[in-house]
Amino acid sequence: TAERDAALAAFDRLTGVLQVVPAEQAVADDLDRWARPLAEERLAAKRRRDFAAADRIRKALLDKGFEIRDGKDGGYELRRLSGPPADT
Repeated sequence: TAERDAALAAFDRLTGVLQVVPAEQAVADDLDRWARPLAEERLAAKRRRDFAAADRIRKALLDKGFEIRDGKDGGYELRRLSGPPADT
């Protein structure tokens, strides 16, 4: 849910600032928790040639502060953008 996502994002920012959990670990947790599965869903949409769905997922990732770049080999690179996410 949106409330849960907002709470998790706030917790991740707080733990990163306080160094309770290193910032790199918080980013890795974000990637593993929801960004990577969403990126995999986007890849599946592209393979189905459902480019509208792939674009929606790319935007959702970007709105949460993640960038996805398509690789030449058909894979992708997913990374956290610097700075706070746009809507968190």
